[in-house]
Amino acid sequence: MSAAQRTLFLVGWHGNAALGDDLLADCVRLALHKAADALGVDVAWSDSPEAADYLIVGGGTLLGFDTMGIHALVRAAGKPYSIFGTGFRRERRDIGPDRRAALDSLLRNADHALVRGYLSQQFCIHAGVPAPAVMSDPAVWFTPEPTALDPDLRHIGVSLRSMGKGGGGEPQYVDNRRMLDIATRSLEVLAGSDRCMLHLFDLAENRYDSDREALAEVAARWGDRGPVAMHGMEHGFHRAFSEIAAMDGLVSQRLHPSIVAWVTGRPHVAFDYQNCKTADFCSTLGVTEFCIRSDEFTVEAFRAAQARLEAERETIREQALRSVAHWRNTQLAAAVNILKSCFGKDAPCTTTSF
Repeated sequence: MSAAQRTLFLVGWHGNAALGDDLLADCVRLALHKAADALGVDVAWSDSPEAADYLIVGGGTLLGFDTMGIHALVRAAGKPYSIFGTGFRRERRDIGPDRRAALDSLLRNADHALVRGYLSQQFCIHAGVPAPAVMSDPAVWFTPEPTALDPDLRHIGVSLRSMGKGGGGEPQYVDNRRMLDIATRSLEVLAGSDRCMLHLFDLAENRYDSDREALAEVAARWGDRGPVAMHGMEHGFHRAFSEIAAMDGLVSQRLHPSIVAWVTGRPHVAFDYQNCKTADFCSTLGVTEFCIRSDEFTVEAFRAAQARLEAERETIREQALRSVAHWRNTQLAAAVNILKSCFGKDAPCTTTSF
């Protein structure tokens, strides 16, 4: 291996049949490759932490209660690492002394620690551990492919998560049935009297979730109000999210469809369903007023937020896109610094500005 090449291992949820996590992994890699190009170095990605020179703990709600065993993985690998865009579970203030100690160690020993949003940063402050910098979500790098849709119809997308395949499963603010009711009422507001086509986005099918189960119920409730299209996982994450980016309206329980809508200039009212995940991202764009917790949903609140969007759409869109540009620059500068740490004395002495 030349002095100007290093192998990285990415820690995250990707590869578990959830397209949002695959999108996130792709965007983390994209940011690191852009940084490598800026520095004039080469990075490759390893399939195991043991074989890598450096670890990137990047993207997703990975920390806090540490359901992936990040602390143990990093300790076992014994490699230097940085935290890049990770979020924290925030449902409880007190995470217990053992987990607090592990989180404290993880943050203190990272070369660089950057989290998804201001709520994740605040979690660390409340827990009494080092407060990392904020970088927004790595998915701000997503750029969609052109998608052709019937111009005579209003296109509304739906992304729902059926937790635990039929009910139960991982805790969220409301149960699956209540989330279906929320989606139904929201669609009634979005559709109005327009000629609409409903697009159902099946983004996950694993032992925890079945999006298709929830979406089938949405289609049944929609009835014959307009054509319905099911978008499956078979074409991969890039096509699915490119289609989401083309929607005129969106009802999304999942985080990454909401991110894609905002970063591609399609402002919408997002639903936060668990761990303040969506609100954490929205905090970085300054659009938390357009994020409703599912357990606080009312039709009146949704209609009011939607009316504000329609009345001030272009201003809101421009402000959000300025924030997206800011966070891309922030992430690229952070990725450059991470690679300088990774390459150490072999890092090129390049002055890079963005």
